[in-house]
Amino acid sequence: MTKHFMIGVALGWSCSLLLIRSDAVQIGPLLASYDSPALMALFFAKGGLYFGTFAMSVAIMNMDDDDPAGGKPDRYLFFKTFWNAVRARGFLQLRGRYCHR
Repeated sequence: MTKHFMIGVALGWSCSLLLIRSDAVQIGPLLASYDSPALMALFFAKGGLYFGTFAMSVAIMNMDDDDPAGGKPDRYLFFKTFWNAVRARGFLQLRGRYCHR
C-alpha cells in the first residue's frame, strides 16, 4: 500500500508542478504573490495527498479476496443471509400478497 501511496504522491506533485508551470488557471502568479512559502507547500501537500489516497484506494479495491481455505469468497453472503431470515419468519411475497407458511 505504501508503494501505491508514494506513486500517487509523486504523480500529485507532478500534476501540481505542471499546473504551476503551465499557468493554466493563473495559479502560478497567485501562489507567487504571497510572501510565505506555506501556501505553496500546502498546494503541493494537498495534491500529493489527493493523488496518493486515490492510488491507494484503487490498489485496495483491486486486491484479490483470498480465502485461507483456498476457496472463492462467498459474494452473495448478504443476500443469502437476508433470504434465510425472510424464509425463517414465514413471509413470502407472491404476486402482491403475503403468504404465510
